Amino acid sequence: MSGMLGQRRLPPQVLFLLSLLLGLLAGTAAYRYASAENWLPAALWGAVAVWLVVDAVRALGWMKNGRQLPGQAGASPAAARPQPAPSQAFSSQASAPTPVSVDPAVTGAPVNPLLQEAPGNRKVQSTDQLD
Repeated sequence: MSGMLGQRRLPPQVLFLLSLLLGLLAGTAAYRYASAENWLPAALWGAVAVWLVVDAVRALGWMKNGRQLPGQAGASPAAARPQPAPSQAFSSQASAPTPVSVDPAVTGAPVNPLLQEAPGNRKVQSTDQLD
């Protein structure tokens, strides 16, 4: 199915109207189930309604800001990503990240006694071999 749609997406206006309409229908179903005291379907339909209304609000934000949807035809992925400044792109003074030590002697963390060697060269017996 994704091959059929390609890179096309719904315009924000259509997405807003569909999400709002379906959110209102799901909210109506949630209200009717809650009125009949069927709490599980009311909660499920209520969650769907909230999801759709939030999606409608996102689409409204896209409409107001004039942004295109991610992956919409004509959108340039290079224009969406901020480019680093030329002076910072190939800096010869790039600092390497400092290594993080997990050694308890360095970090001051308590040592787990279960991870240490058995005292006195004693061989630890597995519990599946016990009688």
